[in-house]
Amino acid sequence: MPIARCWRLWSNPPMTFGRFQKRLGAKLAELRGGAGLTQQEAAEAAGITRQHLQRVEYGLANPKAETLYELARIYKLTIAELVEV
Repeated sequence: MPIARCWRLWSNPPMTFGRFQKRLGAKLAELRGGAGLTQQEAAEAAGITRQHLQRVEYGLANPKAETLYELARIYKLTIAELVEV
């Protein structure tokens, strides 16, 4: 299921998708910093470009499910924990 469709399931009370996207990006940036990784290192580990990770962290791009899975693995979280904003 695309992230744009299932974000409403995680939001109580409902929030806009744009706000969810920004909060998820901020959380990913915080997790990356806490892990001591650069954007380049995290992107390579997740199998995406640094530019895409940067856009995701800024809330400007939607990560694919596979990307969320890899990021959750890198930060030792479940996908549910990762997207809980």
